[in-house]
Amino acid sequence: MDLLISLCAGGIVVLLGVCFLIIHYKTIRRFQNDAELTEKQRSALVDQHKRRRITTGLLIAVGVLIPASDIAMTLLKSSILATLILFALLVLILIIFLYALGDMVTGRMTREDLALKKAEAELKRRVLEQELAQYQNSGSILKNLDSKQNSENRRNGYQK
Repeated sequence: MDLLISLCAGGIVVLLGVCFLIIHYKTIRRFQNDAELTEKQRSALVDQHKRRRITTGLLIAVGVLIPASDIAMTLLKSSILATLILFALLVLILIIFLYALGDMVTGRMTREDLALKKAEAELKRRVLEQELAQYQNSGSILKNLDSKQNSENRRNGYQK
């Protein structure tokens, strides 16, 4: 029964890891084809998801080692092998934690950079829209002045 539970737990962790890998590959492809990103942003986001793929690979290894440790303890009756596997599990979990911490820090910096770029683009868009509106208004004012001048000239008998 314990072996079945560890196999199920390990299988779920491996399945989640495979799903995450698929998501990371799709995300990397999407970032590489995104024309709105600058080269620096694109490389930062692609590198981030490549690091996440490494973390996901470690997660899959953890999923494999969970039932392996139980097999070493119950079926093989090897406490030394089980201890080594459990030690490897702990080291992998620590490495995953450190990768996640690093990903959190770099992700925050990347998001702030992207948010700043989007805010700058939005500001430029608004300024251009205001300038266009002013230009269009000034054009209509000039037309109104020109039409008033023509009607005034006609009233006074002047011809062009």
